[in-house]
Amino acid sequence: MRNGKHYVQVRMTKAEKENFLRISKLCNAPEKTVLYWLVNDMIVNEKPPEIFHKITRLLLRLQTNVDHIWLGHNNLSEKTKHKYHRFSKALNNYDCEIIYKGLFAEAHYGEGQE
Repeated sequence: MRNGKHYVQVRMTKAEKENFLRISKLCNAPEKTVLYWLVNDMIVNEKPPEIFHKITRLLLRLQTNVDHIWLGHNNLSEKTKHKYHRFSKALNNYDCEIIYKGLFAEAHYGEGQE
């Protein structure tokens, strides 16, 4: 295993090495970082798939558009502005929930908090 310009020897079986390299590839981190995490009993999270980032970008764009409507139009009634504001907050909450569930593997984040 490489450590900068030097190699550090770690004894592993072939199956352990394949598993270790698979974990390193899934979390998109260097081998020495993954080894450090595992030795120090830290949680190793895998990198979310690309579709996750597309969904969060679309939600953010949608929330920004709703905010522009809410803030930019002076001829809207207060009731309509309030609806846009509530919709913007709901989009933000959904975005946060998706991020926490996807990135931090918190499967039950946001449930039961009503």
